[in-house]
Amino acid sequence: MLLAILSSGPFLTLYSIKQSVGEKDSVKLSNNINFPTLRLNIKDQLSNELSKKVKLESGIFNILAEGFASKLVDETVDVLLTPENLLRLINGEEPSSILRGEKVSFNENNSYEILESINYKFESHKKFSVFVLGKNKKVIQLILRRSGFQWQLSNITIPDIS
Repeated sequence: MLLAILSSGPFLTLYSIKQSVGEKDSVKLSNNINFPTLRLNIKDQLSNELSKKVKLESGIFNILAEGFASKLVDETVDVLLTPENLLRLINGEEPSSILRGEKVSFNENNSYEILESINYKFESHKKFSVFVLGKNKKVIQLILRRSGFQWQLSNITIPDIS
């Protein structure tokens, strides 16, 4: 019985995140998402990706690029970590379309069924991963971590942001 309760925790957390976004309940949302850890993890990913793309050898340009990159990463993280945009990421939407402020509209011909594009697995008794095949055919990984009996979203691995 206890195993069933513990193994259903990540699914209940994901459902609660979706519900709290729909209800615009920030308290409920913050109970299910570890925002400080998530922010740090996404910031690290974006910083690493940006440093790979910006390879300037000249000293002064390198210093300017690093300062600009840090500010750009902070602003990007702020945009991605709104409740609406988190839900868009979780639903497999391309991060670059979110950053460009594009609104996605669906009709019957191009609808996207999120449940058909999800795989998941327990990495350990304290880590659960959800793999979402996005509309752009890139995989986004949601990582939930357990503390006590509570599961929280702690990381979203974002594919290349173009």
